[in-house]
Amino acid sequence: MGLSPGAKRSLGITAGLLGGLAALGLARDLGGPLGAAGIAARLWVFPHGGLRAPRAFPDRPASLLPGGLALAVALLQWALVGGFLARWTRDRSPRAQAGWALGTVLLVGLAVLLGAGFLGGEISLD
Repeated sequence: MGLSPGAKRSLGITAGLLGGLAALGLARDLGGPLGAAGIAARLWVFPHGGLRAPRAFPDRPASLLPGGLALAVALLQWALVGGFLARWTRDRSPRAQAGWALGTVLLVGLAVLLGAGFLGGEISLD
């Protein structure tokens, strides 16, 4: 039993959106508007590597997730989001699927950032 064509299309739209944001995140070292957009994309889509516990060591905040684990958590998070969207939007038009994907990525990214803040963490983009 495979995925329906609508679910495959939804996964493709979501993966394309996240892939585009990840590629934009690579431009964060450039100056100007493209660099600012790259920083925002990196912060929104993959903040897990920058999560710090500021109260652990005041002079040097401790990283909550090491690099490899942070990447694994981010990939798992977005795979679950993509799977949810594929299931939820499989019978909708491509335009609606793109809207749902964009809205969901924005809401999930905001939830991760707010959740880290509410739990006392900081996000650093070094």
